[in-house]
Amino acid sequence: MDCSELLIFVFFGFGLTFCSQAHFYEYHHVNRPMTWTEAQRYCREKHTDLVTIESAEDMSKLKRSNSHTGLSWIGLTDDPKSWKGVMGNDVNSWRWSATGETAKTDYQNWAPNEPNYGQVREPCGFIDDNGLWLDGNCSVKYHFFCFNGRWWIGLYRVPWRWSDNSNNSFKNWQSGQPDVYYKDEHCVAENSDHDWADVMCTDINFFWCYKDLRVKNTMVRMKIQTTADLSDPAIHAQILQQLGERFKTLRSDVKLRWVTEPEKQEEETDEG
Repeated sequence: MDCSELLIFVFFGFGLTFCSQAHFYEYHHVNRPMTWTEAQRYCREKHTDLVTIESAEDMSKLKRSNSHTGLSWIGLTDDPKSWKGVMGNDVNSWRWSATGETAKTDYQNWAPNEPNYGQVREPCGFIDDNGLWLDGNCSVKYHFFCFNGRWWIGLYRVPWRWSDNSNNSFKNWQSGQPDVYYKDEHCVAENSDHDWADVMCTDINFFWCYKDLRVKNTMVRMKIQTTADLSDPAIHAQILQQLGERFKTLRSDVKLRWVTEPEKQEEETDEG
């Protein structure tokens, strides 16, 4: 994602640049029962998208303003089309271990009724004695081959994706979840304790939206009155350290560096 930038000009023509990956998000709990798809459309029209949760700190900010204790949609979903044999560019589709990328062609050799994803616990691929592909639990111990044998093959997929397509691996599943208890549980909702469960996307729930408030380019001008030598690298380091301590109050990595503005050249004049 783009980082916000803050340029601080200091006295004597020296400056600091600041770049942060901080999230400036507003979270909205919408008390309007909808399906997951309806909730996604609403969030995209009124805000930015269904909420993406990247950390326990994000979860702590999801504070409901009412006494609702039921499930609420979040922006996590798993498209069944992407694991039922799709080998193309879909973010959830199968990919090869050698490249970490989805297949360049549509070639596949799945056994009948495979892949079936076995209660969302089979994201790795193996082959049977007939050379047919099946999906299996990655923790099961099989023989394997490196390009020229059998059993485990280099096929896997990364299940579950966020509505805004963010690259985020944080999960907070409720014990025993996801389980696809019913056949079509491909969307995720959280309970009042912020534990997640997979449920049917056609269920009716309240939901969480987020609004992206990031500032991409902001400029602040300031003067520093000091007798210190601002051309001294040691002084640079001290100032960066002090500012770094202040910026630690942000909830993300902060990078500071010292830059020097080029001096303006005086125009030459002819004296006659």
